[in-house]
Amino acid sequence: MSEVATKPEAEDVVGGSEKKTMALEAVLTHPDLQMRVNGMNLDHAQDLADDMKRGDKLPPLKVLEIVRKPETGPEYFLYDGHHEKKAYEINGRAIVPVEIVKVNAWADAVLLAAGANTKHKALKRTHADKNRAVEMVLKTKPEMSNRAIAAIVKVSDGLVGDVRARFEAQAAKTAAEKGEPAKPAEPVKRVGADGKVYTKANTGAAKVKPKKKEKGISFDWKGVEDRLGWIDRSLDSLAEMDAGAKKHGEKKKCQDSLNICLKALRLWRVRIERESKAAASR
Repeated sequence: MSEVATKPEAEDVVGGSEKKTMALEAVLTHPDLQMRVNGMNLDHAQDLADDMKRGDKLPPLKVLEIVRKPETGPEYFLYDGHHEKKAYEINGRAIVPVEIVKVNAWADAVLLAAGANTKHKALKRTHADKNRAVEMVLKTKPEMSNRAIAAIVKVSDGLVGDVRARFEAQAAKTAAEKGEPAKPAEPVKRVGADGKVYTKANTGAAKVKPKKKEKGISFDWKGVEDRLGWIDRSLDSLAEMDAGAKKHGEKKKCQDSLNICLKALRLWRVRIERESKAAASR
């Protein structure tokens, strides 16, 4: 992968830039390098042209040099400064200042354009402009991580994630409409802003952490104590009744019934204590 995809500053990525002047007609434009959804804003271009007439200097046009066909030699494409170029045309300037950056691949050219309109006093980008810039990067460099793309385009990685989700959903829908078989699930790899390759698990995907067992937090000990207290009071009352029955020579049948109740309550108490401790330790 070229260095352009690993650093946010375009001029630093490609080994520096060269400032010079060149013929305006030699500066070419390409739709892939225009990130404005609505294209040229003529009012803004005219304002810049008027500023020039008043003596203001416009920043040099940002131009990339690329050799797409060896037989034709290098070509020069505008990647930042479309409104400035139009202003020069309005004022009839034939020779203009430029800042040239050399790139080796068209994908790198798109990255440069995607990060345009963020430094000088350019016409503020709309939300649609930012979305288009992200989409263009995803088309040429889908392996780049959300964070790396966000650094290039100067947007949040959350916005990149939203655009990627829509982009991939549309691609899947298009494939389904064409009757193409679904691609098998494979580990997704992303190239981060540091140039390293990461799997999907560590590129922002949420990691599900196992819940820690917190002993006794949700267990109703008060309810247990209330039940045990009631049993203890019942046992005391039955014991007094048993002692009174013996003292007054009550019939054996009455004493047997009391003993059965006492035994049942004692067993119930032991069972509640045992089950309560087991539940609290889970």
